[in-house]
Amino acid sequence: MLKIFMLVFVIISMGICESYNAQVDREKLQGPYLGQKPPGMTPEIFAPGFISKSDSQEFAGTFSPDGKEFFFTRRPAFENAQGQRIWYTKEENGVWTEPALAPFSYDCFELEPYISPDGQRLYYGTSRPLPGQINLNNMPATWVVSKTETGWGTPEFFAPLMMFTGETLNRELYFTDLSIGGFIAVKKWNGTEYGSSEKMYENINYIESPAHPCISPDGSYLLYDGENRDIRELYISFKKADDTWTKGSKLGKDVNSGYGEMCANISPDGKYLFFESRRAGSMDIFWVSIKIIDEL
Repeated sequence: MLKIFMLVFVIISMGICESYNAQVDREKLQGPYLGQKPPGMTPEIFAPGFISKSDSQEFAGTFSPDGKEFFFTRRPAFENAQGQRIWYTKEENGVWTEPALAPFSYDCFELEPYISPDGQRLYYGTSRPLPGQINLNNMPATWVVSKTETGWGTPEFFAPLMMFTGETLNRELYFTDLSIGGFIAVKKWNGTEYGSSEKMYENINYIESPAHPCISPDGSYLLYDGENRDIRELYISFKKADDTWTKGSKLGKDVNSGYGEMCANISPDGKYLFFESRRAGSMDIFWVSIKIIDEL
């Protein structure tokens, strides 16, 4: 009986996978957002079977400002952290390419790409050897890749103990600063260089293990996540006229499912909120209308 059950399970699983793949093959992945139907006020898996797959885990996706490139983190199922890399797809001749390793990817642990609002820089975390070293770095550091006339250039070391970087239009950097105990911090740009890290207000860092800040391009609000009974949830804070911030409040139950959500990102056109969720049983990238924030 057990063997029959297992055989049926395998056949059903194969059928589901084939159905998923057939659906993706039939779809013409053309146009904005990989040709996906825009979501409403209920979060949906983004590009199922193409980006969010049943045999891997995906999170932390980021679009280029022109919407022609999409980078994300992927870890194949049953692989250790070393198998977690930066992947991407781009629109060529009107059709989105099959996802592949990013051209700057290194054979090591990588995570959380982010493209700046002007499209000129891509920040990401990696354990690739630090400058002057040959061994992998024990703690992932932030590296940056600049856009060139022919594509993305060579990664350059940016800062240690700094994760999940987001940037405003005036180049303020918001990130998780591990050097000060794991808090959300900001670096301000003076026109030529960045200043030192500044820990953000307790109105934001009051939650347990605050991380993964996502700043809106105009700097008016900040999305981030924190622990709540061992489950990560998404929060939002709004910037006030005096440059202080409102106390972080949770996004609604449509976003915070109770299964774990993190790594928020706002689409370049400001229409959609992307985030990672485990509500479908694995780490997948979800998206929802940004109007869901208006209901808070």
